Amino acid sequence: MGETNNQDSSRNYKIQYLRALAIIAVVLIHTCPLGLWQVVCRPFLNFAVALFLFLSGFLTSPPDGSWLPLYKKRIFRVFVPYIIWSIIYTLPSTNAFSYIYNLITTNSSGTLYYIFVYIQLTILAPLLIRLSKSSIWWIGIFLTPIAFMLDCRYLEWWTDYEGIHKYLKLLRGVSCFTWISFYYLGILIQNRPFTVSCKTGILLLALIGSLLIQTAEGYAMHLNGIVNCGTQAKISAWLTNIIFMMIACTFITKWDFTTKSKIMELLGKYSFGIYLIHIPIIRIIGYQTFVSFPTGIRSIVVLVLSLVLTILLSTLCGKKITRYLGLS
Repeated sequence: MGETNNQDSSRNYKIQYLRALAIIAVVLIHTCPLGLWQVVCRPFLNFAVALFLFLSGFLTSPPDGSWLPLYKKRIFRVFVPYIIWSIIYTLPSTNAFSYIYNLITTNSSGTLYYIFVYIQLTILAPLLIRLSKSSIWWIGIFLTPIAFMLDCRYLEWWTDYEGIHKYLKLLRGVSCFTWISFYYLGILIQNRPFTVSCKTGILLLALIGSLLIQTAEGYAMHLNGIVNCGTQAKISAWLTNIIFMMIACTFITKWDFTTKSKIMELLGKYSFGIYLIHIPIIRIIGYQTFVSFPTGIRSIVVLVLSLVLTILLSTLCGKKITRYLGLS
């Protein structure tokens, strides 16, 4: 029994450690300059959202009875904070329509799409678990690149195609299919079960190769005048992230990892709160003032302030309000 408890404790710590890495990458993404910096830096950071969703899938197993209690628990946990933070992000607007529009479209902040994506994937979990146990389980891994091709983003980038209708673009922005492969991979590993049999050295070599490919695609996009050349929503990023998730799986299930860091534990524990609060901190600091900071320094400033403020609010507000704000 003691050994099992130790194994569970070790796994839980590893998951918090990965959450910490993911939230550090999120902050770095949102404090990274545009242009060539995106080409160079973003391939090493684009695992962030994919890792959060992979861990959510990895922690999803079919309940003994109805799925409704799990839906209620997971969806309520993120949807109430979504409403509150959408309102906070929309302030100080006095236009009632802007609040409604932002709630429907996640337009109040570029980060809130994640909650819509998470809710969709939570609802789809029973179907994805069934797929993971079927003879065509491998299809789920390729749903994300299929979505990239079907939503015409590559046509928009590389041809004179004028693009899909603006309302369809809004739908594309909050669609779970851009991210579904990573959530599905977590489900696959947890429920099939699916094991990663590749040696760590081979996975690391594959990761390096995929990073080079992602950098090359980002540079080509930069030369083509695509501002968001560091985007996570491209096939080379999907390839990197699939390999990264396989390494994360190996880390959770096989590595003997005993090194502990209080900072990483705190970052992992409060990662959702940091995710919600770091954008207002960037806005409060003021972008023009903020860009005068060296890149690494401003990232550290935002990360530290976000962590400290999240812990402080969690301590002062009490459990109920903290849960409504999504701070823990």
